[in-house]
Amino acid sequence: MHWLRVLGIFVIAALLQSTVLPALKVHRAVPDLLLLVALYVVVREPLRGRWRWNAFWVGWAAGLLAGFYSAGSDLTPGVMALVFGLLAMAMSKLGEELFLDSALAQVLVLGPACLAAHGVLAVVLVAVTGAPFGIALGHAFWTAFYSALVAPLIFAAMRPLERFLGVRSRRSFGRA
Repeated sequence: MHWLRVLGIFVIAALLQSTVLPALKVHRAVPDLLLLVALYVVVREPLRGRWRWNAFWVGWAAGLLAGFYSAGSDLTPGVMALVFGLLAMAMSKLGEELFLDSALAQVLVLGPACLAAHGVLAVVLVAVTGAPFGIALGHAFWTAFYSALVAPLIFAAMRPLERFLGVRSRRSFGRA
């Protein structure tokens, strides 16, 4: 994996997340493009010795950028980085077990993963700011739901970039 290229893709995703995607709001939620791109990288990269920690750093970098580019967020970038990093670590193991080339599998697996990440962020937000729990959790649900529906499109858009990013798929299911 080419780290600088992956970070470049993350910067582009962060810019799209903060400029273009707000125009696509549904129920005050937008899909989490940075999280989806990070999860794409970690489920496609083959597992080798230290890959779990590399997966953490991929998620951490995406979360750090998401924290910096989310205007008006009451959470520090470090919180998002930690949550995204831990989720990326877990998904790297899960990606090993699951066949994520199917659009249905992507929706069914990435939806709960995004809900877990944004649910934790909602709980932290409630604890830090005293925001209403129902509103924060509702926003987390709609963000995860929207992200899950968009995930097959993001995965399809990322597939041609695998060579550029240096991501070698670990899949041996006959599809390349």
